[in-house]
Amino acid sequence: MHSYFHKRGFTLIELLVVIAIIGMLSSIVFASLNSARLKGKDATIRAEVRELRNILELVYDDTGSYDTMNKGWVTQSVPTCTGFFASVDAKYRAQAIAICDKIVANVKTANTVGPTYLFWLSQGMGNSDKYYSIMVPLNNGKWLCSGSGGTTGEYDAYGGGAGDPTAKPGCWGNP
Repeated sequence: MHSYFHKRGFTLIELLVVIAIIGMLSSIVFASLNSARLKGKDATIRAEVRELRNILELVYDDTGSYDTMNKGWVTQSVPTCTGFFASVDAKYRAQAIAICDKIVANVKTANTVGPTYLFWLSQGMGNSDKYYSIMVPLNNGKWLCSGSGGTTGEYDAYGGGAGDPTAKPGCWGNP
């Protein structure tokens, strides 16, 4: 009696093809997840900037000035917001620092305009303590600007300084 064994299984080529297809599909999924993660970080930045503006308005209501906040850049070399709010009243200081640090944590670390994260400026447009601008590089390559004038916008660049016609609304020079 002759027995015929039919061997079941996949050939090496079939297995390699399946592994290659799974690899391609997983890379597409991971790319989509990364894009969604960056969009989520940008949404968090927008929400936190709104909260920070609310706190700054409370500080202004109490003091009549934005002068208690320091101006400058939060950079990769000094990635903390503590110095910006050192003079702010204690009832707002901890919350302002926490919000600012959350913004910094969600900003892409390698943006196209140097190693900067977040910019604060008490404007020098007549009364320096009456104006401020918040400028944050978003993960989508744009800048989020929000100023004491009530304007918030996203721009490809934040523009020039005070009096410069290229300054965008909400940004430095055009709060």
